[in-house]
Amino acid sequence: MEVWVADPTGMFHLVPGRQDTAIREALQRMEPPLFIAVTGEVQPLRQKTGATVIVRPIDIRVTDRSVRDTWIIRTAEITLDRLARMKSAMECRSGDNTISNELREAIRHYHPDYAQLHEIEVMVRDALAKAGPVKGGEIKAPDPREAIVELIRTGSGPKGIVLAELVRSAVNRGIREDQVLATVRQLVAEDECYQPAAGMVKLL
Repeated sequence: MEVWVADPTGMFHLVPGRQDTAIREALQRMEPPLFIAVTGEVQPLRQKTGATVIVRPIDIRVTDRSVRDTWIIRTAEITLDRLARMKSAMECRSGDNTISNELREAIRHYHPDYAQLHEIEVMVRDALAKAGPVKGGEIKAPDPREAIVELIRTGSGPKGIVLAELVRSAVNRGIREDQVLATVRQLVAEDECYQPAAGMVKLL
């Protein structure tokens, strides 16, 4: 028995195990088109035409569009955050102790490059654009200016914060270095902060 399920990122091949009679019976009772929620295990499958990936369903339930869109939005939020942290880690030096061991292991194992991360990000944002509005489900990109002001406020000592440290902290939050520097220049021009010494920034 084979079932194909689609979501905004593509098609998934569901193949229940031979002993999964409850899953098979549940699928036979369903009449498409309908929305379903699937919990399963991803498994590689070797065929004559080559290797492919299937999902062995563990649980399948009929649901609705609102639940589907909620999952899309939440998954997109988590994925975009992980991509931002991955990019930041790839830009940091190998000796930076702010990078988690899990992130280091992921980079060593998968050897990602920026083109791959960009491709995933495009896929996620395309899927997000196809999700309908749900209560509390809107994802707003963080305002770099607000985040940078907060970093300056919390990281400042008597003489402010070292600009290089501010850049590093902001990059770890997914803010590009050029955005940080441009925002600092704007804050200085607007008299929101000043530079008490070379390489230092402090709020007024």
